[in-house]
Amino acid sequence: MRRNVLIALTVFLSSLSTVEASYASEGITQISLNSSIGRPGETVTVNFEISAPQNVDQNYGVYVTFSGLKLMQSFGAKAELFEGTHGIGKWKANITIPTKVFSDNYLILFKGLGPGRPPKLEITSKVRPTINIVGESGPIYPQFEIFNITTDKSIYSPGERITINFQSKILSGAVNSETDNPDVLVKDTKNNLIIRATPRTKPPIATGSYDSGNWTATYLLPQDMLSTQAQVEIRYPGTNNTTYGVAKGTVFLIQSLKIEIKILDVKLNKATYLPNEPIIVTFKTTSTDLLSSDSNKPFLILTDNEYSDLSSEIPATLVSGNINSGSWRAEINQSFKDGEYFFAFYNRERSIRETGPLLKIKSEVSISITCTKGKTTKKLSGAKPKCPKGYKVKA
Repeated sequence: MRRNVLIALTVFLSSLSTVEASYASEGITQISLNSSIGRPGETVTVNFEISAPQNVDQNYGVYVTFSGLKLMQSFGAKAELFEGTHGIGKWKANITIPTKVFSDNYLILFKGLGPGRPPKLEITSKVRPTINIVGESGPIYPQFEIFNITTDKSIYSPGERITINFQSKILSGAVNSETDNPDVLVKDTKNNLIIRATPRTKPPIATGSYDSGNWTATYLLPQDMLSTQAQVEIRYPGTNNTTYGVAKGTVFLIQSLKIEIKILDVKLNKATYLPNEPIIVTFKTTSTDLLSSDSNKPFLILTDNEYSDLSSEIPATLVSGNINSGSWRAEINQSFKDGEYFFAFYNRERSIRETGPLLKIKSEVSISITCTKGKTTKKLSGAKPKCPKGYKVKA
């Protein structure tokens, strides 16, 4: 059962964990609402500010959403910029509460829209704002606990079938005909990827019952896998019919039958780069292969923090040694946007995939200061301007 409505009550601040913004100067600040209580049919005005100096000339929209914490109903409206610029300005959104809503606490969320690069819309405060809406009584969904997740072995080869068993316990509520059976996934914990079961369709659904609390599932691994470590994830109905709880089993190994090279000692010549600044990567390879095969020759691809490949193949040059055991160097003339990235290392036949250290690309933000010495003044601009000796920064 899917619902797309929301609810509003008393505004309060709940200490929910948030992801820190990449740059301290960028984010959503000064969030306020015109009313502490919301009711069906009323309009709530959300005021906020955006601080993103490096995006001052960009144009984009911002959508503000009220999202229910328990029942996951949601609604919202597009915000308007009424003072300043898109990068440093004041915004407001007038959000009308639907006439039929359930009482719930709603988290206030922000999403960038349209062309340009919206700022990172994290809330700079670690305290997340919510609004409580007084509406109709919502349904009571059953809550479960999933535990004792086991696999029949601790080491598998690509193409093998995993037998998975686990147990469940009803904590509250009652199971009905709309309550879904748990989904079973296997996650590559090394590369933060879901391993799709064969045939590659939807995740397998466990067989069993909430009454007995006993479940089983089988998971056929793909034939073309690389060596990695993995973990079973059980996704089951959470506090409502649109969210899911996740339970995790122990980590196990998947060992490829292919002879693979290993990537070692990856180093970047800097920790943070400007856009368009060359990046130099050095690393080493080692392998148990007796033949120096071109299939082991490595190359690089830029990835994001979700390990999705972003660039074309970047070649590496052998500095010393041989393909199986050598030192390598790659120089990348990049034009990537501000953000956090990684390098993925492949061999020519793509039987390995290793990820390298964190790579940050950040534009310098130019600021201006006025320096004084008696009646003499000087204006300086730059990323970190400093007054000459004998001068002081004008307050």
